[in-house]
Amino acid sequence: ELLLVKGMKPEYLYGKDGEQALLPLITTVGRRPLNINTVSREVMQFLGMNELEIETVLKQRSRDFGGFRFVPRAPSNFPGYGLNAVVTENFRVEVTARRHNSPIASHITGIINRQHDTEGPRLKTIYWRERAETIRA
Repeated sequence: ELLLVKGMKPEYLYGKDGEQALLPLITTVGRRPLNINTVSREVMQFLGMNELEIETVLKQRSRDFGGFRFVPRAPSNFPGYGLNAVVTENFRVEVTARRHNSPIASHITGIINRQHDTEGPRLKTIYWRERAETIRA
């Protein structure tokens, strides 16, 4: 459906000649802003952040610092559009498993929604896909 948008070209969506593809960076799941503790380097680049800004965010997310507890107040020239959440509701889980010495593997992708209520967190599966694939050694 994105290719039906005026100006959208297949090379933007799928990438071309080593350029970053847009498709792996987007999702149709979720309503919240991007989580500064989980957003990928590629998405930060797409948002216009420079390498110094990206490295600063990644360093804060390291094991030594433990991530952001709150979203820092950014200077007006900071282009980190949408990086204003520290809580995530949706999680993508990918698992690939195979039997010993078998070239066939099962790949499962799921998106899990986590909501908190008075009795604790509730988990809901909102997407599930299983497929078999051949893995080369």
